[in-house]
Amino acid sequence: MRTVPAVPLSEEQTRQLNKIVHSGLSSVRLSQRAQIVLLAAQGLQNKQIAQQLNIGRIQVARWRERYLEAGLAGIARDLPRGAPPVKVDQAKLAQMTLHSTPKTAARWSTRKMAVELGVSPSTVMRHWHALGLKPHLMREAKGSGR
Repeated sequence: MRTVPAVPLSEEQTRQLNKIVHSGLSSVRLSQRAQIVLLAAQGLQNKQIAQQLNIGRIQVARWRERYLEAGLAGIARDLPRGAPPVKVDQAKLAQMTLHSTPKTAARWSTRKMAVELGVSPSTVMRHWHALGLKPHLMREAKGSGR
């Protein structure tokens, strides 16, 4: 049987965690995390805590570990979800849109520009709108002077 790290708590820490558990103002997530830590401090294994709280054993292990690493702050914050936002160099985007063309076409499409910059087509479109660029109209404006 694996042994899990003990969670030693001072009286003050126990009081803080109990306050979170019994407070009507704490979020359900934070209250559950505080319960995990309190049960871990009593010497219960992750599997036992998971059964008692009707949650997954891995979730119990995660919050036990985060409390041991960072204390109350470790269970109070969630880690960001999803991929980090992609940074687009708007100056480069505008320069390419206004002063160059793709190798295989007469004008930039959102898909071609997205491939060139390594972002999604919706990201290109969002930045074009923010910059007031309309590449689909540029071709018509250039062609009207023939």
